[in-house]
Amino acid sequence: MNTLRSFQAAGVLTALDVAFAGTLDRLARSLGATPTEAEAGAVALAAALSARAPRHGHVCVDVADLAAGIRTEEAAPGLPWPEAALVRAALSASPLTAPGGPLVLAGDTLYLARYADLESNLAAAILGRLSPLPVDEARVQADVERLWPAARRSSGDADQIAAARTALGNRFAVIVGGPGTGKTTTVVRILAMMLRQAPDAGLRIALLAPTGKAAARMVESILDSLRRGGEAAFPPEIAEAIPRVATTIHRALGVRPDNPAITKHHRENPLPHDIVVVDEASMIPLALMARLLDAIRPDARVVLLGDQHQLASVEAGAVLADVCGPPCEPGDPRPMARAVARLTVSRRFHDDSGIGELARAVNRGDVAAAAALTRPDAGRPDVGVIAQERPERALAALRPLCLQAYRPIVGARDPAEALKAMDTFRVLCAHRRGPLGVERLNAEIRAWLAAERIVRPQGAVWRGLPFLVTENDNDLGVYNGDTGIFLDDPALGELRAFLPGAEAGPRSLSVNRLPAWEPVFAMTIHKSQGSEVAHAVVVLPERLSPIVTRELVYTGLTRARERLTLVATPDILTHAITQRVTRASGLRARLWSEPEAPP
Repeated sequence: MNTLRSFQAAGVLTALDVAFAGTLDRLARSLGATPTEAEAGAVALAAALSARAPRHGHVCVDVADLAAGIRTEEAAPGLPWPEAALVRAALSASPLTAPGGPLVLAGDTLYLARYADLESNLAAAILGRLSPLPVDEARVQADVERLWPAARRSSGDADQIAAARTALGNRFAVIVGGPGTGKTTTVVRILAMMLRQAPDAGLRIALLAPTGKAAARMVESILDSLRRGGEAAFPPEIAEAIPRVATTIHRALGVRPDNPAITKHHRENPLPHDIVVVDEASMIPLALMARLLDAIRPDARVVLLGDQHQLASVEAGAVLADVCGPPCEPGDPRPMARAVARLTVSRRFHDDSGIGELARAVNRGDVAAAAALTRPDAGRPDVGVIAQERPERALAALRPLCLQAYRPIVGARDPAEALKAMDTFRVLCAHRRGPLGVERLNAEIRAWLAAERIVRPQGAVWRGLPFLVTENDNDLGVYNGDTGIFLDDPALGELRAFLPGAEAGPRSLSVNRLPAWEPVFAMTIHKSQGSEVAHAVVVLPERLSPIVTRELVYTGLTRARERLTLVATPDILTHAITQRVTRASGLRARLWSEPEAPP
């Protein structure tokens, strides 16, 4: 326990981790274990780290290198890490890793039993859906010609056609691609083709996303795809059968607010849908994905959409990245290879787009290209850079930009106009706290606007204040991540909270009924996932940070549609690009290993 407390003092473990390890040590001794002091210490440390792992996004712990999962922490030199051989031998001999025990040892990977079960169940649910499905090839070919006419095919259409064939020929399919590669357009066409494959079946379709904001964005994209001539390509009955409503995974499953572990839908009471499309799959953690697949009928189709290069869920697992697996050559015999389709051509970022070129450079870890694109003389009018080393100077450079952008937002009288203006500009920070974090930026922008008399802040709520919802309220249909603005409602003569609505226009809620919220002049890059704005300001911290990684920077950059302002010094940007998010997980090995070599 003294050894564990040294790890606690270094900030690696919490008191709860140490207490958990102590409980397991007592359990092992009650089961007859008689380890040496070194063996007991090795097992206790591994157990404590396995309890810590899910809080930091890991599903398991690497026994061969216990320190591997501590890469997100500040350096803590001098800690007494045990030898890998000792840890491996002590765990193998411990009753804690026996069948039915609280720990599961698989090779050099140690799990809490719950996470081993979740990973195993999810892998089985996916692999069980990989048998090829028969399709009416003549009808598929006719639909391909109808939806992607050969005479008008453009760059990227071949990828979309391949993705459609993948989804039609498999009960489980994954379509991944960066911003603007046409994931939503492709899935609308896929749904139409599925409906035409079984015109009399009355197929029931569910559109799901991990957050309310992502669900709303999914509907917007589908409606936009249908409006842009898509409906003309389908018979009326097919177009009408494509849903115009999406919901969160939690709501679809019927998660009980008083006990999130209990859901209405599960294996014994599955969802009624024949086709389930899940957007923003990179944001879905292991536990939720396992629960969702468990609640979908074995004969139903599942289509996951997402960008595997974006940030993974803040909870344990990097499911989408694991499911996508390694790059595959054509004809790869592994079953998972047939289920994954990749869209590679972006229509949002053209060849001369600085944003697109910078995002691609960051994604492939090309430090030299990223540095060249962010120089003042780079000649990319859609990319601006504020490279001030001192936070106060960076804030001074941001001030006129924020004043210009927020003036029409906070000064709007019409809710629809204000909400539309909010989609044109957003400040996205890597850190929540610190000199260039969300909390500081929110306070500074509010002060700048007040100093220019653009707003008159009074109390916690005032006219023109944009807000971010931070908790779910299923009854109101308001979810964590939703954004809105407080404005006067002339009809009611009071200040109200306005949020984006469906085609009927903005929704209006009483200020007192709004769930927990916070000001949103600035928000974290994590919170921005699933959204996009015309002009994104991406603010990296003033110092090297272990949480600022390639995935985080890529996610922030790709929120911008038309213009990007990057607040970062060259050293900070270079360091971020060279840092990768590493999530300890066995899911990729379970899905992609050869049958004769199980993980």
